[in-house]
Amino acid sequence: MHMHLLSSNKRIANRTERAVTSEMRPPHAPGACAPPRKEIVRVWEWCEMLAPPVPRSDGSLVMDLITEQLRGHSIYRVPEYIKSRTKRHAYAYRPQLVSLGPFHHGQSLLLPMEPHKSRAVEQLVKRSGKPPQEFIVAVEISDQLCDAYENLHETWRQDRQRFVKLMVTDGCFFLEVMRMFQLKGKVEKDYGSDDPFFSKHGYLYLRDEIISDMLLIENQLPFLLLQKLMYVACYPNTFQMLDDCWTKHEEQTNKQMQTFLHNILTPASPINGHLGCHLHPLDILHKSVCGKHRHYQKSTLEHAMYYASELHETGIHFKVSDVCGFTSVSFKRGVLSIPQISFFDNTERMLLNLLAFEQLHPGVGDDVNAFVYFMAILINTHKDVALPRSKGIIENNLGSDGQVAYLINEILSRGAVLSPDNNINNVLDDMTTHCKKPWNKWRATFVHTYFINPWMFSSLIAAFILLFATVVQTIYTAMSFYENKS
Repeated sequence: MHMHLLSSNKRIANRTERAVTSEMRPPHAPGACAPPRKEIVRVWEWCEMLAPPVPRSDGSLVMDLITEQLRGHSIYRVPEYIKSRTKRHAYAYRPQLVSLGPFHHGQSLLLPMEPHKSRAVEQLVKRSGKPPQEFIVAVEISDQLCDAYENLHETWRQDRQRFVKLMVTDGCFFLEVMRMFQLKGKVEKDYGSDDPFFSKHGYLYLRDEIISDMLLIENQLPFLLLQKLMYVACYPNTFQMLDDCWTKHEEQTNKQMQTFLHNILTPASPINGHLGCHLHPLDILHKSVCGKHRHYQKSTLEHAMYYASELHETGIHFKVSDVCGFTSVSFKRGVLSIPQISFFDNTERMLLNLLAFEQLHPGVGDDVNAFVYFMAILINTHKDVALPRSKGIIENNLGSDGQVAYLINEILSRGAVLSPDNNINNVLDDMTTHCKKPWNKWRATFVHTYFINPWMFSSLIAAFILLFATVVQTIYTAMSFYENKS
């Protein structure tokens, strides 16, 4: 019986090897012919048959350096105490179109995307020109990938083959989606112009939903997985990566991921640090939108809370920060500089997941929490949105300014905290000092009293006109008196 299984596996391996070779042979090579569709290797035959791994190349030894990443959880299930803050918006943490990783795998709502994943793996393997077994070898660090997920169900750890299959499938799908976005849907050569997903049609109608699902904290893939798959599936025409130079490969991977995440919430900042320090795409987005962390010089000053419209009354001007990133908020010489932020349909989901990531993963910082906390101080009503919007700070794609005010105050700000050593405290200190100066307090009172109400403003103008007329009449009367006397 044992010999029969070995011979059966050997026949399957030989048949698969011939099919893969046929797939990779150039269409006009001598002796080549277009293989029938039924002979194209089904992508998971090679996983199920447990074929012997291919010999490790010298280049793959370099990949071992990456496996020394920080160990520990980085992908979390959002606990109920965080979801309860926005009960009506708990959907913000659940994927709506595609599952990535084990947490939401197999849910009925997301099953329609599974065939597209299989096609993505098939095309990626075919285009790479590499034996399928190399993709399995790349994910031999399955224990580290398991450790990235907090409270991963034991069935995934026990069934290593199933977990590896999931990682390779979802990882290859992620890379193919990145490629489609980079090419703006122009992938007809691989999938056909009428493809429902990998096409201009899919890029146009599904782009926002896919990006949103890819940036959920419960729907993350370890960046270590994506790095290893990109190294195996390295094809210069698309990602411009070189097998013989890991440094260039690393730089291009960084640029590729930044391009994918560019301008999602705010103009992206350069991502600092070695790629091996990145945890997953949400972590890269976090670093991109936050920029360089700034520390706070502690003081004993109590912060006064002013809305944007009230700050304007004290003579404070608003402008877009010259530096990208949520940490670039600053106040200098009466000018409050705030980074540009876009509000659109998926902003709520992205910011809620960034907030949850900071609150669940120690050491990642608190810059998104601090920025949301600061915006909640500034924004109360639609009037407080209109002022920064007019300066280009807020890009409102939601509709009314009232919707932005509601999103900030009623949804995002719940649970957002300000760390005592965050730079936002410096800004609040300087703003408080400015607003407490006597001249600025008087100016604010005068503006609020006479310029907010149009009738009061009209009365003030009328009083000035009457006073001016009275003065002119008095001068004219005095001049007439002296002329008559002389």
